[in-house]
Amino acid sequence: MANVVSFSKSNRNLILTVDLVIALASCIESEKSMPLKTKRCIDRINKRVSNIQNIIYGGNTLVLVPTNYRKYARIIKSIKKLIDNIAGEIVELDFFNAVLVLVEDARIGCKKSKNTRLQLEWGYLNQSLATLYGHVDQGLNAHEWMVLGENLAQRFKRIMVG
Repeated sequence: MANVVSFSKSNRNLILTVDLVIALASCIESEKSMPLKTKRCIDRINKRVSNIQNIIYGGNTLVLVPTNYRKYARIIKSIKKLIDNIAGEIVELDFFNAVLVLVEDARIGCKKSKNTRLQLEWGYLNQSLATLYGHVDQGLNAHEWMVLGENLAQRFKRIMVG
């Protein structure tokens, strides 16, 4: 039988941040032409996500008790609604920046964890996402998107904690 995962606030933030990273990677992967370096970076991100999921979930599948699953589903619907309201046909840099902020928060939050492997995986994921961001915004000059991304991350956090 699979391990039932705690849906405490700290775990909830980790689980939902991983979900947003998966969504971001999927959106970028769906682009038709992608440089080989970008593809390799996304592969590293997917590997880190898989490792983090195995640590948090105790396996490769998220198992929650029914009441927590309903809470999880409501949060996912709220996040999806927020994204649908702000998004067009393509992933904008504000969403990317929001994910970067959430991953950095998760990385910092995991420093309190006794699981050093989890700390390392979040650090590696953070580095890989920063590299991927460098592929998208090569001059790192999209400052207005960075500010919008930080605001969006705050909105995501309110939904995730609420």
